[in-house]
Amino acid sequence: LDLKLTYDAAELLPGDYTCDVTIIWADTNEIVEPVSLTVLDPLELEAEPDPDFLYMGESAAHTWILTNASSQNAHEVSFDDACPWFAVEPASVVVPADTSVLVTAHYNAEGLAPGIYECTVRYAYAGILEHEATVNLNVLSPLAEIVRVEEPDSVYVTDTAEGIWEIGNLSTWVPL
Repeated sequence: LDLKLTYDAAELLPGDYTCDVTIIWADTNEIVEPVSLTVLDPLELEAEPDPDFLYMGESAAHTWILTNASSQNAHEVSFDDACPWFAVEPASVVVPADTSVLVTAHYNAEGLAPGIYECTVRYAYAGILEHEATVNLNVLSPLAEIVRVEEPDSVYVTDTAEGIWEIGNLSTWVPL
């Protein structure tokens, strides 16, 4: 006699599961067999590294790869980015079984002051699984140009002298 067991992980989160299967025959005989199952997460996100930095007002786009290792099911993946300077496009995508798809991560430093920014991006699929990815952005002020307005030609050993320099934004030459 062959006994066929079906392992159904459709509603399970990734992890290790165990249970006992009890086989009873002739109302008096019983065998208890332990059964274990490891449920794997079929989706993998491979993110290109965040940009080292962006200057104020600049933007950048990087490619992220979503891979579905499931041989049976496609998964719709939805991204929820909670910061105004970052977005994933498309925000929702279907990843067929045994396939990878590309999405674009957009970084935008428009309107941001110089500094380091961090954001948690959530992505979910299968109606029950939610993951997080942290993205970072270092915003720099554009390179400055120095204009020497006044400089002393010389100074005596025991004296002091002053000079005036203007530092401005290269893109518009506005003194800072």
